[in-house]
Amino acid sequence: IFIPTKDSIRNNYLMKIMVKQEFPFLLFGKTGTAKTQVIKKLILEELDQTKYIPLITVLSANTKREQLQDVLESKLEKQKRAKGIYGPLMGTKNIIFIDDLNMPNKEKYSAQPPLELIRQAIDEQGWYDRKALEFKTIVDIQFLAAMGLGRPNIPNRLNRHFTTVQLFEYDEETIKYVFKTILDHGFATMPEKVKTFTGRIVNICVQTYKSVCKSFKPLPGKSHYLFNLRDLSKVIQGVLSVSEAELTDNHVNLVSKFAKLITYESKRVFSDRFVDTKDKQDFVYILKPIIAEYFQEPFDKLVPSEEFFVFGNFMDQSGAQRLYKEINSLEAYKNIVKLYIDEYNEINKRKINILLFEECLDNLAKLNRILSREYGHALQIGLGGDGRRTLTRLATWMQGYDLQEMEIQKDIPLQDWQDFLREVFRRSGIKNNKCTILVTDSQLSKDIFYEDINNLLNIGEVPNLFKADDKEAIISDLKTAYAKAGKRNLSNLQAWEVFLTNCKSNLHLVLCASPIGDNLRLRLRNFPSLVNCSSILWYLPWTNDSLKIIGMDALAAHEEGKDLILGKESDLIDIF
Repeated sequence: IFIPTKDSIRNNYLMKIMVKQEFPFLLFGKTGTAKTQVIKKLILEELDQTKYIPLITVLSANTKREQLQDVLESKLEKQKRAKGIYGPLMGTKNIIFIDDLNMPNKEKYSAQPPLELIRQAIDEQGWYDRKALEFKTIVDIQFLAAMGLGRPNIPNRLNRHFTTVQLFEYDEETIKYVFKTILDHGFATMPEKVKTFTGRIVNICVQTYKSVCKSFKPLPGKSHYLFNLRDLSKVIQGVLSVSEAELTDNHVNLVSKFAKLITYESKRVFSDRFVDTKDKQDFVYILKPIIAEYFQEPFDKLVPSEEFFVFGNFMDQSGAQRLYKEINSLEAYKNIVKLYIDEYNEINKRKINILLFEECLDNLAKLNRILSREYGHALQIGLGGDGRRTLTRLATWMQGYDLQEMEIQKDIPLQDWQDFLREVFRRSGIKNNKCTILVTDSQLSKDIFYEDINNLLNIGEVPNLFKADDKEAIISDLKTAYAKAGKRNLSNLQAWEVFLTNCKSNLHLVLCASPIGDNLRLRLRNFPSLVNCSSILWYLPWTNDSLKIIGMDALAAHEEGKDLILGKESDLIDIF
């Protein structure tokens, strides 16, 4: 849903004029000011698609000039008009949108080759063919771009070609208007008693978001403490995800239900990325008085601290009804998970054997929540032995998705990685299967892998992944599938767009990373989509209660010496 505001309407008007007058333009502003969405809405929905052919790509810190050139050439309809002249189909124009324009790192001599390629295309109307060493004149193209703060500015030789429009952060009144409109739309079919809560929900969420941004700043050890309106929208999305039956039941205390729902969703979006218990406690101290103020009741009465509760859509094991609702019985939750594990172990060779203590079940619910959302991706940060990969396999099974993971080995060859991605894309794009890609940072040691992940998270595809022959085969297979299903005939361009759309909506990426060393911090800085386009789960060490449960289970599994430690298990575990 795109909610127009005064600023977006004004900027949209300016952009339309610049497109018609063929002026390159650049949107500049902080993360979360909707730069990307404003441009995408313009080129994908408002421009005449018979005259304008959109192309969207994103740059990262390690994008190479050769990569960008290959992307642009693969997307352009290279129809020869005269010797050495290329461009889109006659009568059309390629609109090239480049996101994160200021991301590429400087090379040895302080130049940024990808940006020099763009400057050359604007200055000289083309670039050199790297194989033939001949100049290619490119006609009928126009560049649009967006970039954020926190990186060096682009060179003046390139900047001078763009008309720059700065987008400012939305004021609080505008933010509340946007999200109240979204909530009103989402609750349109709900009874009036539910609709009356929309104003209070928005006020709580916005005030919490503002307080988090003010209280938790990014530091070298907390470089992912970056919050923007995407995070606020995730909280609102979570509130709207709850099933209608959960809110329309006459026996439900709506004040308590919404207090629990907002608390749960806010913790998942904000608190789950915090690196220590203190920050998590500080967040609760921020949230409690805000909820109490707007609901006019003590927080501990609305959300009793001693009660267990999570929200999930997996309590119906048949999968017939994926209703997102409150689960307030730990025993019932544990029993349904055991059934999922038994079902998984009957079918799969790799068995799941885990202890279902409360902390483990809490993490499992968090993963299910992420995977159940459209475009839901997870970045799990923690040390070995915390069960991240096992929980991902189980959550994927509970959601009814296909799990796609490579064999466990360090330093996967690039060719194997690309072959793996091609197969996953075919499954999700042609067969329309929901898939979870599970990878670890130990498998992906080079930045080129994260370049692909950055693109996958941001635009939903990996540029130049498929060669021309592979692309033709995919288009043919998709056309055949549509014909068998009795659907409309697709052109080649339409078939490819359907394939990419299916991939984007069906793929969920789960990346497991370690916080040790500087690699994580550098990658979060160089590949911003890891933070902006995924949900972060920071795994803290197991609590003492959880460790005791693990220890008791380990002791119970050994028959030898059982008589020697009988009645002393707890003391023995405390020693370790």
